[in-house]
Amino acid sequence: GGVRRDFLQIQYLGSDKLNVPIEQLDRVQRYIGNPNQPPKLNRLGGGDWQEQKSKVKEGLKKLACDLVDKICHYWPATDGFMLHDDWGSQREPFFSDEVARELFLPHMKKLVGHIHDKGRFCMLHSCGHIEDRLPVLIEAGLDSWEMQANANDIYKCYEKYGDQIVLQVTIPEFDPNDEKACVQAARDYVDNFCKPGKPTMILSRNGMGSKVFAEELYTYSRKHFLNW
Repeated sequence: GGVRRDFLQIQYLGSDKLNVPIEQLDRVQRYIGNPNQPPKLNRLGGGDWQEQKSKVKEGLKKLACDLVDKICHYWPATDGFMLHDDWGSQREPFFSDEVARELFLPHMKKLVGHIHDKGRFCMLHSCGHIEDRLPVLIEAGLDSWEMQANANDIYKCYEKYGDQIVLQVTIPEFDPNDEKACVQAARDYVDNFCKPGKPTMILSRNGMGSKVFAEELYTYSRKHFLNW
């Protein structure tokens, strides 16, 4: 009369086995590799797997830093680097704050610090709803975040973190042939996202091709700061 449950049995080295309830299968990842080279098995609870993971992480960090060195050597005019790593879906991050700090933060710190040591800036392009992970990005030392506009609250992020990291602001689309619309779009951007000590990057699919928008953006922002 007991309750029946289904499990996935994972075989480790030797006779070690682990039964994972099917409702927790999200904790199991399929091995992806060369089918002609089966992965090396480890004992359950042993330290070999952690040691292997540490070696891989250190190797990847060294590879990334070496690439930075080569780019700076062969293209010395390079001003900075953009890292691309999507951290979330449209509704939420892929992982918790604790996981981000454990798995990503130490390695990002080292890479970003290496880039800064070369005198270059470092920005992250990351899609998804990850505004709750902004403190991790800031702690990693990133200079700016290129965000997915329709998945994050730019006003909230700018108000709370705008003095700690440069945020990309996407200008709502407007008719570039409508002078009034161009002027209004430029002024809205300046009024909302051009506060002293809180710079932003601007992204506008149609605005930067408009001379009226560009000129208003420049002249209005100058007046704005003089009257601040």
